[in-house]
Amino acid sequence: MQLILSTLKPGPAKKTDLFEVLKDALPNVLTEEQKLKNLSNLFQKMKKDGLIDVRGIAVNSEWYIKTKD
Repeated sequence: MQLILSTLKPGPAKKTDLFEVLKDALPNVLTEEQKLKNLSNLFQKMKKDGLIDVRGIAVNSEWYIKTKD
């Protein structure tokens, strides 16, 4: 989670860009598909916890750190 937050600190990023940065931090025994699913699950947990959010639709969506209102 901390790696995702530090990657998003400079600004919003697309999931594919985040995956390129974060895939080496995930276990090597996982396939690319499993790594993507693992990352998606982590994003959803962080979104539910109010840490990050997403704007946009599908390929054009970007994840960002949610600021306290």
